[in-house]
Amino acid sequence: MYTIQNKDGSRNLELEKGLSELETRFSMIRDQKFKRRVPLTNEELLVLCAFVAAMHARTKTRREHHAAIWNRVLGQRNRLAEKISRMSPDERKKIRPEPPGLFPRVTIPPDKIEKWAKSPLQSWLMAEVTTLTPILSQLDLLLLETGDQTGFITSDNPCMWFDPKWHTRPPFYQSPSLMDETIEVTFPLSPQFMLLFNRKGSRGHIRVDQKALDEFNKGEQDFLLVSIS
Repeated sequence: MYTIQNKDGSRNLELEKGLSELETRFSMIRDQKFKRRVPLTNEELLVLCAFVAAMHARTKTRREHHAAIWNRVLGQRNRLAEKISRMSPDERKKIRPEPPGLFPRVTIPPDKIEKWAKSPLQSWLMAEVTTLTPILSQLDLLLLETGDQTGFITSDNPCMWFDPKWHTRPPFYQSPSLMDETIEVTFPLSPQFMLLFNRKGSRGHIRVDQKALDEFNKGEQDFLLVSIS
């Protein structure tokens, strides 16, 4: 999923090696700091946020999301090119130039769109990680702990963004955003620990009871902040 193909057909493993190094550093932080309840340094916090950002950006679901976007753009471009190719010279002369907008026009080369559609993770993963990491580091961070034998359960899409107020906004703004005051980002570190990023001032370390654990495992993240506030 992460191998980059060079122009000569060889395999570029730079992205895979970077993810492997990030996983190693994250594992050390988890074992040496969280399990011992030791505060993180600023550098360790950035590593942790980078790992959470990567786990959000590297999933199959995220790959299909980016691929769908750029395949749609590619399809529109191909349909437009085909339509123009069927026009007569006189019809082409009648095409009006695009009026100037509020922002400078950005032209994306067709080969780049094809690359983004074919290899979305290789094209966008690092951009997402470098964008999300500093934002996550500014959020309040709460470490949740449970002694339950089953503990926090996870999935192939472990980093969950949830906003309990999404339904109160206009449709265009209903997607979860790290800028929203009510955003909650959860990430299970292990069956024993889970991270909860938020903007509600909830930070530090807390043990959750069975009721809160059950609600989280059902996907009701907002219950956690209500129940522990």
